[in-house]
Amino acid sequence: MGLIGVFLPFILGTIIGALSGYFGRFVDVVLMRVLDVMLSFPWLVLLIAIITVLRPGLGSFFIAITLVGWVSYARLVRAQTLVLKNSEFVQAAVNLGYGHLRILFRHILPNAMVPSIVFSMKACRQKSLWCGPPNCCARWIFRIRQCVCGLFPMSFPGGCANA
Repeated sequence: MGLIGVFLPFILGTIIGALSGYFGRFVDVVLMRVLDVMLSFPWLVLLIAIITVLRPGLGSFFIAITLVGWVSYARLVRAQTLVLKNSEFVQAAVNLGYGHLRILFRHILPNAMVPSIVFSMKACRQKSLWCGPPNCCARWIFRIRQCVCGLFPMSFPGGCANA
């Protein structure tokens, strides 16, 4: 349940930020002005107002979280998209004749999403939605290390002697 509150704004913000950063001009101006309007209101007040307009409940809470929380993700992805759209691999894709959506979703977006993914993990951790107490995280990291060391023995610094 808690992951939905982070996943939905992540998806919406990533798509809006990517479209804004890649297409620029009018699309960028309109989407960033919407973002500025969303940022001009206090987050909690806007959240309560949206839940009040909708019927109070879990579904309206997730809708409100999505409508309020996408702005941070959109700013991060837009900034990365602006940097990446002038990269050599994007210019090569343009010269090969790929379409705008293919360039955006197959070349730029996988590279632009990294800061947004890190931000979403931080948001999950701060809201105690990720994996609970630190011991749980330590166990998961140990299990992942065991799996990776089984497949790639020298993938960790110092090897996998303890795994």
